[in-house]
Amino acid sequence: MISFAMGNLNKPNASGSHGHPRDKLMRSLGYQKEAYEAIEVNGEKDFSTMVGCTSKKIRPWWFKEAGGPYGIRVYYGNRVLDINGKSDVIVGDEKAMIPKAIDWLLEQVEAGAFDQSLNKVVEEMSARRKQAETG
Repeated sequence: MISFAMGNLNKPNASGSHGHPRDKLMRSLGYQKEAYEAIEVNGEKDFSTMVGCTSKKIRPWWFKEAGGPYGIRVYYGNRVLDINGKSDVIVGDEKAMIPKAIDWLLEQVEAGAFDQSLNKVVEEMSARRKQAETG
């Protein structure tokens, strides 16, 4: 069972040369699906993918709460994203549901459900970058 609330959110602005934040998040979710297949299905120790010309190790976003259900926490860079203050997708007790939850997340991202959270994170990252350049 996947439970997440929906609301009216703002569409983000495009962010510089790295592409639209929504596109980056969708790529990251795709990497999570590939990582799940490699680690959980094929039994590999970890998963790396090529990003540009470099290999990038992908850390799983899914986890098992002690004595509870599996969950997925969505990140943009190293920042946790949320929708209306909720940051975890509750997947349930079956690990095999994780890819379906990732598909659901992809639909939510495409529909703009994470746009408000993405805008906030992108603005904070941009402000930090500008401060570092001037400071």
